[in-house]
Amino acid sequence: MASNLLPARRGADLASDDRAPCVTTTLTIPAAACELFALVTNASQWPRWHPATASVRETPDRPLLQGESVVESIHAAGRCFDARWVVVECDAPRRWVIATDSPRGCAWIEYALEPGPACTRFTRRLRWRSHGAFWGLCDRWLTRWILARQSRQALLNLAGLFRLPEMTR
Repeated sequence: MASNLLPARRGADLASDDRAPCVTTTLTIPAAACELFALVTNASQWPRWHPATASVRETPDRPLLQGESVVESIHAAGRCFDARWVVVECDAPRRWVIATDSPRGCAWIEYALEPGPACTRFTRRLRWRSHGAFWGLCDRWLTRWILARQSRQALLNLAGLFRLPEMTR
């Protein structure tokens, strides 16, 4: 596990870098915090709700714990690549943080859950920095716009997994 942490170190450093581009998306989801946390921290479930996740591998079918990792095949902002995400913080069912440093860039994602009556306020915060001059220039406007749209869609998809089907008449 310790060797998994090394590639994610630069990604984890983004947590406190206010200069890094950031997309924060929040939605109230009709699910208990424990149930929602179990789903979003189980990387094998990501393709069900996140549009950028083409597939995942090297992961158990359960929530990932601190120090564990997953390889995600990502399709985002016109690029397709693999990233090994490492869980750098896990405080179930309230907060979960992952980080990566792939050949395309480094990133940090935080999931924060606030339980409410019959629902949970879910916040997904992404900070990133692309490697390479061209993509670095795109980060602040084009990439941010694309990732913000994907993040909004991801949370809507996630909420849809918890909605009860409407009854037919």
